[in-house]
Amino acid sequence: MGIRDDTERLNLSLDSLVGGRSVWFVPDVRLIPGLVWVVFVLGGSILTMVLYSFMVDPLSGDFTITFEFYREFFSKALYRTVMIDSLVIALKTTLGTLLVGYPLAYYIAVHSDHRNLLLLVVIAPIWINEVIRTFAWMLILNTNGVINYVLVDLLGVLDDPLRLMNTETAVVIGLVHPLLPYMIVPIIASLLRIDFSEIEAARNLGATKLQAFYEVTLPQTVSGIAAGATFVFVLSSGAYLAPVLLGGSGNNMIANFIGLMFSEGQNWNFGAVLAVIYSAVIVVLFVAVGLVGDLELGGATDLEGDQ
Repeated sequence: MGIRDDTERLNLSLDSLVGGRSVWFVPDVRLIPGLVWVVFVLGGSILTMVLYSFMVDPLSGDFTITFEFYREFFSKALYRTVMIDSLVIALKTTLGTLLVGYPLAYYIAVHSDHRNLLLLVVIAPIWINEVIRTFAWMLILNTNGVINYVLVDLLGVLDDPLRLMNTETAVVIGLVHPLLPYMIVPIIASLLRIDFSEIEAARNLGATKLQAFYEVTLPQTVSGIAAGATFVFVLSSGAYLAPVLLGGSGNNMIANFIGLMFSEGQNWNFGAVLAVIYSAVIVVLFVAVGLVGDLELGGATDLEGDQ
């Protein structure tokens, strides 16, 4: 019923917006500045990147088409390994933000008295400069940092300090912290739409708290989880500073290689190839996720229709 009701409300809203007429697009003068910016600035940047990946030097007038730069990418395992590692780190970061963020989002959604204050605390990391935030994590994760001081000197749990810096774990931790708000806020929005009387009804019918969560709460927050995961995955997959400062030379991500090609390497063509291929991989992944989501939504709608 919920999906059908939402669809009907959406259709009614669209009908009222366009006066009952069937149109493809409702023009609005307020959209023009944004559209101009997207088409000419963002679109121009993407077009330039694609041209550089196929041509020797298009800006100087050399439009000779070549696939040499793509052949170089596919002939060397190093670049494919870095790309896969970047996707793995992005996936781990997404899972980390979900595991940490969902309980926090649930707590914030339930405790309405302090919701605004808690939201402010959650969003605060976004306001801190990325360099300052990353250096703070270096002080915490260092061999002589806060964590090892507590475990070795204060509690005496360990004899030798943990090696946390220059590891993939440090990179993931450094990314989870600032990206938590992007996971928490969409989940809170989904939680606030839940009718908590449904949870009480499930409990009255004999369901445990865990069963009520899996059967009632979790399914209704899938959209928030999907939105948060999308934000976190995209942002973490293009991380640049955290891999350099927290991961060291052995944990570089694709953005670091692209930056190297455009700066020290002065190989704009190959840098463009890396950017184009990685962007295409991200787009394909999210199209696949979207198709799976559409199939699940269609299946749920069919089930409701049968009922």
